[in-house]
Amino acid sequence: METDWTQREKVAAGTDKPEKILKDSLIWKFIDTDATGYGRERRILRAIFADGSAAALTEFREVFKNELKEQQKGEEDRKASNSRKRAEVNIDEDEYGDYIFQDEDDSDVPENSTRTRPKRARRGTRAADLTLVEEAAAKEEQQKAKKLADEVHVKGDIAAYGDFHSLELRQRLLSLLSKVSIAMPKTFISTDALFHLFVENIRHLPLPIFQTFVSPPNLPWMTADTQSTLCETLILRMRESAAPNPTDPYLTQEILQECYLPYSANTTSAVDNTKYSILLEALIILLARNDALHNTPRLREAIMTGNERRMAKAEAE
Repeated sequence: METDWTQREKVAAGTDKPEKILKDSLIWKFIDTDATGYGRERRILRAIFADGSAAALTEFREVFKNELKEQQKGEEDRKASNSRKRAEVNIDEDEYGDYIFQDEDDSDVPENSTRTRPKRARRGTRAADLTLVEEAAAKEEQQKAKKLADEVHVKGDIAAYGDFHSLELRQRLLSLLSKVSIAMPKTFISTDALFHLFVENIRHLPLPIFQTFVSPPNLPWMTADTQSTLCETLILRMRESAAPNPTDPYLTQEILQECYLPYSANTTSAVDNTKYSILLEALIILLARNDALHNTPRLREAIMTGNERRMAKAEAE
């Protein structure tokens, strides 16, 4: 869908009716339904942020049979073990695996028919090579599992939202929706309205998931402007009422220092104030990447003031 949209944007840029081309895109085929108003857009966002809860499972049913059924612990190992036992054949030691049962089942075969004797695998041939390949594959899987476990330990519990590939997919869908909104604000939804829907779904996410969604290093699919808009929209919804409103639609160091950094979240929750700090960090990174941030006494003062303010609120919880 991403490639399809990018190609259509390039073609549409040189035409008088770009929307006609964009409406033939794959993403628009999924978006365009009979629903009107915010109902359609809200349902799309609910689908992207589905977390496996009862409400989500009721609205978005499984695609494949037993898709959500978890395999019992040790079941895979037992199947592999049984398979190996059945495959063990050593004629010299009178070990025939499950061939003895196969012979009994074949007792109805006419006497004049020719039976074929199972051949032993020669030492060092395909059977041995296959074992080595299986052992190497198992070792690689164990290493991958350990790496993923370490990442989960660092990032926190993300079980309700799937693994990191699942989070990546959600982020890419958000990015794609923002591109559609920018290109077709009247046909789809305005960018401001879309980002407010983003905020509704992101603001109350568990802290590790929240950080994953708003941190610039984790959002390579979004442009700097889109990342900045997302973070600023969240800040404006979460910050305390004493903070002044920005006068410039574009993020600058002045706005960061005067309107965002010296303030805290509008609650005494330690989690909310931590989220607010994460958003500020994201904006600092975005400005620094564009060489728009300078280390000044005013910047350091704003950072210190805000840190003390948020810590005081969190301690009062």
